[in-house]
Amino acid sequence: KGSTVIKLYIDNNMATVNGGQVQIDPANPQVAPLLLPPGRTFMPFRFICEKLGGTVSWDEASQQATAVFPAS
Repeated sequence: KGSTVIKLYIDNNMATVNGGQVQIDPANPQVAPLLLPPGRTFMPFRFICEKLGGTVSWDEASQQATAVFPAS
């Protein structure tokens, strides 16, 4: 989004955001992108959304995450 560049690496809890190293979730160092059969990649949704300027809310009842980005 815009000029933001995010690089994530499978099984690595560190990401590169605009050239700088950032821990994906300092409260939980086990959070990292995963590759699961049959070729699915799981990415840290909240981290990506927030680094792109959005916010994430979680609805426990529906088990649904919602990302909201400000109008540009």
